[in-house]
Amino acid sequence: MYPTIKEFHENRTVSTVEKNIDTLLPYKNDFLKVLDKYAHSYYTDPQVKALTQDLKINSKENELYDKLINCKKGKKNWFEYQQLSITILNHLFNPPLLKAKPSETEGRKQRRDIIMHIPPNIDGFWRMITNRHNATAIIFDCKNYARKIKDKQVDTTNSYLGKKKLGTFAIILTRKGGDSGAIDSCRNYWLNDTEHLILILSDDDILSLLKLKQNNELPSVHLDSLIRHFLEKQN
Repeated sequence: MYPTIKEFHENRTVSTVEKNIDTLLPYKNDFLKVLDKYAHSYYTDPQVKALTQDLKINSKENELYDKLINCKKGKKNWFEYQQLSITILNHLFNPPLLKAKPSETEGRKQRRDIIMHIPPNIDGFWRMITNRHNATAIIFDCKNYARKIKDKQVDTTNSYLGKKKLGTFAIILTRKGGDSGAIDSCRNYWLNDTEHLILILSDDDILSLLKLKQNNELPSVHLDSLIRHFLEKQN
């Protein structure tokens, strides 16, 4: 009986999987999918191992993910989704970021669903975001849609960005991710003169962040991987 992907990653490294892939023919397609998503990206072997393991039943991360998947999609449950997102973001990123909170501009002309300020003495991934994207804070836009978001939703998030605002980087929190139009919109905003970078995260991405946190890995490595993958694809 051949091992499952989970069993293999508990005992072997990703490089070993790749070398011996032809000896695991019944599971070859499954292994190739894992390798394409993780091993051929920007993760270390311990991070891949973390991402391919299940959440522990009694862990804080599993509790948060259960609440997320049980949060009903749709406009009626937007506030619940926003509040849960604040809790999850604080668990993942505070510290090193300051606590997540809603934010409004002067005169309430714009309402940002969630922001997390970046301390001035921060290092690593968040320092890169600060330097490259003039970011004083990370903007999170919550879209509790039952379907993939479209370009119009990306346009709304883009309006919050600017070098004279909180920065040119934002993350859209969604349940299903973005459709092709939304992805194209993110690409266009990055390639035009404003150089606004917008990431779209799904519930699956939140699961990956929680898995990394559970295994004492930095959740931000997943965001870094998404950004690097996005930039590599640009002409």
